[in-house]
Amino acid sequence: MTLKHILTFSSAIALSTLYLCSCTGEDGPDFTDSRELQISGTFVGERAPQSRVNGSLWEADTIGVYITAPFSYAIVKDYQNLPYYTTSTGTTAFFTKIGKAIAVSDLTAGSNSIIAYAPYTPNDPSRIDNSSVGIAINTRKQNTRELQRKIDIVRVQKGIQADWISSGKIDGLVFEHQMSKIVVKIKADPATGITLDDIANAECTLGGIVHNGINFSTTWNSFNFDNWAPINDWSLKDNTIQQIIDNETEQAVVYTAIVATQPTSGTYLTLTINGKSYQSNGPLFGYLYRGNVYTYTVTIKPSELSVTATIKDWNDGGEYFAEQ
Repeated sequence: MTLKHILTFSSAIALSTLYLCSCTGEDGPDFTDSRELQISGTFVGERAPQSRVNGSLWEADTIGVYITAPFSYAIVKDYQNLPYYTTSTGTTAFFTKIGKAIAVSDLTAGSNSIIAYAPYTPNDPSRIDNSSVGIAINTRKQNTRELQRKIDIVRVQKGIQADWISSGKIDGLVFEHQMSKIVVKIKADPATGITLDDIANAECTLGGIVHNGINFSTTWNSFNFDNWAPINDWSLKDNTIQQIIDNETEQAVVYTAIVATQPTSGTYLTLTINGKSYQSNGPLFGYLYRGNVYTYTVTIKPSELSVTATIKDWNDGGEYFAEQ
């Protein structure tokens, strides 16, 4: 999936509204003589427009926007994690402020920064200090698109200095994926007696990844772990999205998962078919980097799994994208 959202921040006469449109070259609304902050933007990218995980439509998304103090990452109290929402389920979406507007008069040109992320998460007082808004993440159970959308965090990579306050416009605010995506494709091989039914009903586990007690700081753009407890028997069949491929050229089962960026060890893939276990001949990865799609194609040999791998930038599209 491609996701690069380029946003234009400017001011508006009345309501503070986030306007997103397809890349048509339209000028958009008039942002002159304003008092409240208004945000407009477009999608760009090879596969745009795209929702965050799969598909081609917006899904009534809500984002969070907040302002940092001049020359600081401390959050301005009155402008902390403000939600903007849309009811759109199409390729064009109008995001509207919920509640408080951001007054341009409260911002200092060249001093404040604007940071935004999705999906919007209400503040948890136990995860907020003077400089950080934390989002609690649990990636263990994610076997539906809706569950994956909740953990697929996108954020601007850098705070944007508010030089645009005097000019009324800024270009280039880019949302990017902060998680890692794992795709495991297991191929049937009738020549070895491994059928599609065999692999569809097989138990498939992946070890060495931390799924619980994860905190993402929207301010610092970092992951923190309450405790380091990797799960060594994480079932892909029970916990991730499964897709069956059955056509004239290929029979396979595909598992798609989203996990937090982290160092890993012992990331072995184990497949149990008809009571017999097969294991990858080595760990699948060492460090899971944000924004990457790790795609593994698995074939079964008499005593082990043969695994080939590709790594692609999530924003540029991966080798395979399972749809639900």
